[in-house]
Amino acid sequence: MIRVRPAASCLRAFAAWAVAQDPKLRTVSAAEFAVPVELFPVVPEDVLAGAVIDGFPYEPPGEAPVESSAPEPAVEVSAAAGSPAGSGAVCDECGRGFSSARGLDTHRRQAHPEA
Repeated sequence: MIRVRPAASCLRAFAAWAVAQDPKLRTVSAAEFAVPVELFPVVPEDVLAGAVIDGFPYEPPGEAPVESSAPEPAVEVSAAAGSPAGSGAVCDECGRGFSSARGLDTHRRQAHPEA
């Protein structure tokens, strides 16, 4: 089964299509339908617009995925290998840098258990 969560704007249209099938499609939650694999290729494109299919946004066949044009945030790196500037969480044993004290503590337990 394929789990389909239609967009709010297409929910009524998808539900109307689902109950017109023989046998009727079942719901798996308040907003999701279970669509048999063999029936999925015949679901109308207009009721799938904006849907989430098995946890992923629906992409119509033949269309390239939309990529975000937002730039990656810049991260300054200090002289210590991999240490974000100003973090101050650097391993005394090997010099590896961490963005949090918790990350450093985990690293020390796993990489330097003898210390």
